[in-house]
Amino acid sequence: PRDSSQRPARAGPGSSASASAQAKVTVKKAIKITWVRDLQFLEAIQGDGPDTVLASAANAAQFTVTGQKSAFFNVVFLQPAGIDMVRSGGSSSNPNDIISVINFSSNMGASGTLDLSGQATLQVGADRAALTPNQNDGEYAGSFGVQVVYP
Repeated sequence: PRDSSQRPARAGPGSSASASAQAKVTVKKAIKITWVRDLQFLEAIQGDGPDTVLASAANAAQFTVTGQKSAFFNVVFLQPAGIDMVRSGGSSSNPNDIISVINFSSNMGASGTLDLSGQATLQVGADRAALTPNQNDGEYAGSFGVQVVYP
């Protein structure tokens, strides 16, 4: 004989039955990214060729990523086509006042994993375009964005 306590709930004539279920969710710690240092190309001279900073280099941009321990995340560059650095006091419409930066890459590729403490170090490198022979001297800067997101 079967144990009657394991029978499914049934409704007979003139009777009713009900069952219940739980609603569940797992909440992950929010993922965050914090700036540590900027991407720094080497000093250059007018007319110099292109320059590359590898994502593993000491002068690569660096960020700290924090979130759920051992979680996977994707790395997204917000300006995938690149950016222009503009000379301080210069004009973005003057080709001798801008230097293009393209081919952003990370030391993790397109995705990474947070360690057992919920942290990762993300480094970013890129290519700097060749300088024009009449490139204006001075300090150049431009901003780029990087986003981390749980898949």
